[in-house]
Amino acid sequence: MEETNFVIDENQPRPQMGPGYQNQLSVSDYAQGNMLSMGKWMKFLGILSIIAGALLILLGLVAFFGGLALTKGYGPGAGLGAFVGVFYLIGGGIAIFLGIKLFNAGKGFKNAALYTDSQQLDDAIANQNTYFGCMGIMAIVYLCFVVLGLILGIVGAASGGF
Repeated sequence: MEETNFVIDENQPRPQMGPGYQNQLSVSDYAQGNMLSMGKWMKFLGILSIIAGALLILLGLVAFFGGLALTKGYGPGAGLGAFVGVFYLIGGGIAIFLGIKLFNAGKGFKNAALYTDSQQLDDAIANQNTYFGCMGIMAIVYLCFVVLGLILGIVGAASGGF
């Protein structure tokens, strides 16, 4: 198996495409195979994320406008659907954004492997970095809500609220 070492020298400027520039990427056959496979799966999961985001937005619109319609004369809490609908809309938008990033990363990895194109690899890694960064932030926010829920549950139970 042929190995390729990628050495990053921060003092060297990144090569620009232009006359005489050869955009070549040298990786092992094993890595190319993995990049092809990874690219296909990333594109598939990106499409699923976009579809799920579109469904969330559709449900969010139904909840939002349905919740607004219920606010007239149905008592307290009748318009809660509008409030929940906003969260569906935000979640759907995030899912679509992340799905596009994942799809583009998959397309870039696949093209980098097929055409040994380092620019495609750069773009794929940038999209994947954005995807993982957003997923990491969402995981931190989720964990904060879990900890907050646990604290509120313990305080509520200790104060005799249950």
